Parts: sequence; structure tokens; C-alpha cells
Amino acid sequence: MEVIDNQIDFKYFDKTKLNWIFFIYFLGMYCFYTNTYIQLALHIILIIYVVVDFFRNKTFISFNSWKTIIMYCLWLGLLTLIAALSSLWAYAKLPDSKTLMTLFKSFAMGGIMLIFVKNQTRFLSVLKSFLYASIILCFIVLLTTPISEYGNELVFGMVIKQQRNGVGLVCAYFGAISIYLYLSHKIRFGKLMIFIFLFTLLCSGSRGALFQLAISLILMILTQKQLNKKIKGIIMVILILALFFSISTFIPFLQEKIIQRFISLFDTINGSDNYDGSTKGRMLFVYLGLQMFSNKPLLGYGIDGFVTYFTDHPVINGIRFTDFSYSHNNIAELGADFGIVGLITWYWLILYILIKSIKNYKKNSALRLVVILLGSDLILDVGRIPWSTYTHVFLLIMVLLMFRLSFRTKSKKIANNNLIQ
Repeated sequence: MEVIDNQIDFKYFDKTKLNWIFFIYFLGMYCFYTNTYIQLALHIILIIYVVVDFFRNKTFISFNSWKTIIMYCLWLGLLTLIAALSSLWAYAKLPDSKTLMTLFKSFAMGGIMLIFVKNQTRFLSVLKSFLYASIILCFIVLLTTPISEYGNELVFGMVIKQQRNGVGLVCAYFGAISIYLYLSHKIRFGKLMIFIFLFTLLCSGSRGALFQLAISLILMILTQKQLNKKIKGIIMVILILALFFSISTFIPFLQEKIIQRFISLFDTINGSDNYDGSTKGRMLFVYLGLQMFSNKPLLGYGIDGFVTYFTDHPVINGIRFTDFSYSHNNIAELGADFGIVGLITWYWLILYILIKSIKNYKKNSALRLVVILLGSDLILDVGRIPWSTYTHVFLLIMVLLMFRLSFRTKSKKIANNNLIQ
């Protein structure tokens, strides 16, 4: 029987010490993730650290943790396995593809984090390490990018091989976390952290990340215990409209009948005959991905199916593209590559965590933060592919850890202090 057990109390965030091994790991993955040897060294160091810690403390994995690990394996582990097996029926092989290796390493290192974080103290320590590494990332990106190139997709953050949307994602996540922790517990340097993340986010020019932070703030307001019903109703209407607009971008019929008409309306008002080429291109990518999904709905075209098929079929609705690209939409990408099997594998755990957290967030502050982060992230799946980057997977694993530590199973065994909670 599971019961709410608020094991994460964020008022201890300031008192929790930084874990330097995890700090170096996260910072190294931010700055050197494209360097194979440095990346390998970082992985090995973290694995050795966790394994030594595990045996030195002579701990045992509790039923609660085994349950989470099994769920994790049926989520990211199964998606990794499907990606590996899909090479047997893949449309074509993408030269120098790192998709499978990224998935495998994300799964392996995520598992290491699940094993290490056994209580509130360790979770807050790893969270603080991740947050501080993200602050350093912001400084590095801002200092290595010429001010004149802020917002430039091809230049911003490229000195360390980062991309503006990736930096924006980090700022949206930790910007929301910093705002939440400052408002609820007045954490030390809270205002400064909020400023750093918001400033970097604005400089990145990432529209999706700005939208995610806005949704996070809306969810933060909606989940307040004391809130006027009329205000809550207005916010809900705004959120529903935002959701509808997001969903409309990957449904061809709604794209044609609603989204493009709104764009045409704004173009008419502005006296322009053209609208954002990036937006138009992404709409067409989604259209192609859903078309591929409808052609092979069960298992899709295999790993890197969208990008290899798009390379051979660069004309979409009469428009020719000169560069290959991913679909920029998680539903279209998963559907095109791995079909309905891939979609179910990825979304079952995310939806389970979100629904259960929504039902219980009033009893648990950590679950409230889960709703804010996961809810906003899920909406932005219409504009990115979360399982394709280490950072995004690690952020989702932090949410999973928050969720895990908020529940326990009533059992006499849990009382044993040697068990990993």
C-alpha cells in the first residue's frame, strides 16, 4: 500500500552540501559532451564513485527502489532496446549516428543516479550540483558568445558545442526551480539565480524554452492552495488555449484551417506576405513525420528513420529542403521511427507520474514541483525531442527521483535504516 510520505523538504536545500563528483560530471557533460574521451572519463568516474559508495555503506536496495528501477527499465531501457532492434528494419543507416549510443549512455547513467539517490539529503545534494553546474554553463555560454550574436541559432553557445535551444531548456527548468524554491523557502542567492537563468534564457532567443517557463509559472499559480476561483478559471482558459495551439501544430487539418489562417491574419496586419520560415519548416517536418507514422504505425521506419527518409524525400507539400533535419516534434519523431510501440514506451511512465502527482500535489510540495516541471515539459514535446540529448534525460530523471522519494510502501522492511528509500 502506497502512502504520501513527504521525504523531500526543500527548506534544507541551503544546508545541503554540494556533491562535487556530480557537480564535475554535470559541468563536464555540459562543456565536453562532444569529446568522446572526456565524456567516457566522466562516466567512469561517476560509476566508480557510486559503486564504491554502494559497497562501502553496505546498503541494500529496498522494494520501493526495485519497483522504481523496474519502471525505469520498462521506460528508457525498453526504448533503448527498441531502438537497437529497430536497426533490423530501419529505412537506412545514418552515417556517424549517435542516437543509439546517446540513448544507451543516458539509460546507464540515469540508472546510476537512481541507485545513488537513496534519500532526501542525497537528492538535494545532486539537485544543487546540477543547478550550480547549470549556472556555470550560463556564464560560459554568455562569455564565449559575442554579444552581437546573442539569439543566433548558429553561434550562441557553439564554442562549447551547445545549442541555444539546449541552453534554453536548462534555463527554463532551473529558472522554474529557482523561482519555486525562492518563493516557497527564500533560498540563499535565490534572486541572483533567477536573474542568471532568465537573462541567459532571453539571450538564447529560444522560443520554446520561453514558452515552457511561461507555462511553468502558470502551473505554479494554478497549484497554489489559496487562489481565487475566478483567477484560476482565467488561467485555466489561457492554459487550455496554449495547449490547443500546441496540439494544433502537429495535426495537419488544424494546421491548415486554424494555425496558418492566424499566421495569414497577422501577416495581413503587418503588411507582409511571408511568415517565419522556421515555423513553416517545422510544421512541414511534423506533417511528414505523421505521414510516415500512418504508413508504418506499429514499429515505424526504425532508428533515425525520419532523418534518413527525409534525406531521400526532401520535397514536402511542394517545398524542397536542402538540409536534412529531425522532425522537431517528439510525437512525430517517435511515431515515424518506432511507431505506436515507441510512443507507448516513452509516454506511459511520464503520464503515470504526472497524473499521480496531480492527484496528490496538495499533500506534498515535491509533487507540486513535479507537476510544474513535467507538465510544462510535456507541452513542449511539440517542439523538441527529449530522449535525444543527455541533459533532457537527466532533467527528467531528477523529476522521477522527486516523484519516487515522495511515496513509500507501508512495510516493516522500510523501517530498516540500511535500506535505500
